[in-house]
Amino acid sequence: MQDIESVHTEKKKAYDNVVMSLDQEKGRMEGDAKQVFNDYVEDERKFHQNNIQTEIYDAFLKRIGNEAKFLNQPDKRLTNEFKSYSEFFNAKLRQQENIVKDLKAHQKHIKDNSENYSEQMSLFRNLKQILEVKRRTVKEGPDGDLVGYQDTNAQGFDRFVVRD
Repeated sequence: MQDIESVHTEKKKAYDNVVMSLDQEKGRMEGDAKQVFNDYVEDERKFHQNNIQTEIYDAFLKRIGNEAKFLNQPDKRLTNEFKSYSEFFNAKLRQQENIVKDLKAHQKHIKDNSENYSEQMSLFRNLKQILEVKRRTVKEGPDGDLVGYQDTNAQGFDRFVVRD
């Protein structure tokens, strides 16, 4: 019986060693596969980025060629309105500068009149408070304990009388 146990123990140790070495090999192979996949993803990203950069470069070259053609040949034009890209972009630049100038003038107008606007806001707040008091007075009636009452004897206009 001891012979069988010793043979079993030896075989189990050998089996455990094989399983352990296979697990280590599996882990190493999984790490290698993950690294290869990450390298593939990075290379794919670089490939697409290079393709996009190439398309942008080709578009710039085409634009440069067209610009030279528009400037050197009198019958060639970018559009009916603009002879070349430089005229087009200069017009856009002037347009944006005019917009900025208008916005700055508007900003200056607002800053210059801010006191008037704040005074007007204050007057509207006061008017709102007066109208709220008037509304509550009408709602609660003339016997309420409020600061005034609605004058029902006034003819042709609406009058609110403030109590002393």
